[in-house]
Amino acid sequence: VIWVGVIPEENVIRLQRMIDGELIDMFPGEQRFEAHITIGRVKFIKDREKFVKELSDVRIKNIKFRVNNFKLMKSTLRREGPIYEEIASFELKNSHQ
Repeated sequence: VIWVGVIPEENVIRLQRMIDGELIDMFPGEQRFEAHITIGRVKFIKDREKFVKELSDVRIKNIKFRVNNFKLMKSTLRREGPIYEEIASFELKNSHQ
């Protein structure tokens, strides 16, 4: 999985804790969280060292953005590729940057 971290993490972590609190009965083992945005998934890499080096050389521009809503997604990983399914969508009352 290729991902980019989110800073400051406080608002994202606060949202994550609220979600975890609601879903604790369904997912009691899912307590480790790192604020991030998933960019993609890689199944196979011919030259892993080269890929990691090139990826580490990428510089991400810092941007601010407001989160007004989010979607709870289910991903089913299959040999042919993942299938993503929207489970629910949530509007945020007091969205933060």
